[in-house]
Amino acid sequence: MTRFKFICEQMEHKFFKSQHAQQQPLFILGSPKPTCLDYVFYQELLSAMILSGNGTQSEFFSADTATRLYKLNNLTKWYRSISQEKHSKSVADRFIQEMRSKKKGSKKKAQ
Repeated sequence: MTRFKFICEQMEHKFFKSQHAQQQPLFILGSPKPTCLDYVFYQELLSAMILSGNGTQSEFFSADTATRLYKLNNLTKWYRSISQEKHSKSVADRFIQEMRSKKKGSKKKAQ
């Protein structure tokens, strides 16, 4: 998890460093609309957080927010914005459903 948090801090610094003065959060390439990179990055973050138990489909690092999010304000805003996109929701729903079905399948095999 430490490595994952470090990567998130690097993303915050590289992609969102110029957005402090702007009202509306932009997406990764500075576009007012999400690009393919936004969708792919969201899916990767979502996968990592769900598998590690540290986030949800709409909440970036939902557990222990007081210590984890203070340095990732722009990335957190971006995550919440991209998670509300129609395409992100549908892909995330499929991923979560697939994870649930794999868990059920592994439980049946264990019995």
